[in-house]
Amino acid sequence: TGSLTVTSAASDNAGAAGIRQALYIDGKQVGTASGAKLSYKWNARNASKGVHTISVVATDAAGNRSQAQNSVTVK
Repeated sequence: TGSLTVTSAASDNAGAAGIRQALYIDGKQVGTASGAKLSYKWNARNASKGVHTISVVATDAAGNRSQAQNSVTVK
């Protein structure tokens, strides 16, 4: 196990202005960003062994939301 960099990119028809992103690991918010890009370095050494869910929720200025998620396994 080690470090993992989680990134996301978001956009809408009005560009990146007004976009807010929130990053969650196993349902706990661990990072936020404003604009098109989010980057977070996760130290998986501190995580329990097993499957973890990483998700990002992006919200634009009009309140539209989109979510993406992926699972990783820490051994």
